[in-house]
Amino acid sequence: MAKRDEITGKWRADGNTGDFLISFPGKKVNGFYSYQSLGRKNSRAYFAEDANSDGRYDSTVDPTIGTFLAKSSFIVNSLPVVSSGRFVADEDSGRFSIFYGSTKFATGLIFYPRDFF
Repeated sequence: MAKRDEITGKWRADGNTGDFLISFPGKKVNGFYSYQSLGRKNSRAYFAEDANSDGRYDSTVDPTIGTFLAKSSFIVNSLPVVSSGRFVADEDSGRFSIFYGSTKFATGLIFYPRDFF
């Protein structure tokens, strides 16, 4: 990831409700996330934007933005239910990393990076 293609922002998630917020210079995205498979090593999640701002996921209205793979042991044992941190994304490829403190615990892909960024 070249520095010129890199975007650094912040994330916040609530494990009780599945709500998340991603913000970076020029944009703020409210949405939802859900773990679809919980493995011993990694857990896969999808996330969608709350397009109609109603606070509820609606598959016909809220577009799925991307997916990420998180370290299962970290999300179960170390990540608070309500947490926040930073994320670093490549605006060309859509690949990103999610950090809690200094620990990178997830990597993912935004499906349509040109539309997202």
